[in-house]
Amino acid sequence: MRTQHECDQQPCGRIADEVRPHVPEAVGTYLWTRDDKDEGRELATLDPTHLVFVLINSLKELAGKNSDLEARLAALEAANA
Repeated sequence: MRTQHECDQQPCGRIADEVRPHVPEAVGTYLWTRDDKDEGRELATLDPTHLVFVLINSLKELAGKNSDLEARLAALEAANA
């Protein structure tokens, strides 16, 4: 897949490509070359610090949905008791 040399500076690869549609500001690119003769290859990089706030907000949203579902379940159980 990828060599250590390719990702010495930053995480790179498929994960960055999967994150790009959802959090584009977390994804960057850099040109990786093997040697002077190599034309290079553009690799996607991921800056995980941009994901912290996205993940925190996602957790808050899921916690809210979970609370709503727990309340609905309690109401249904009370109605059937």
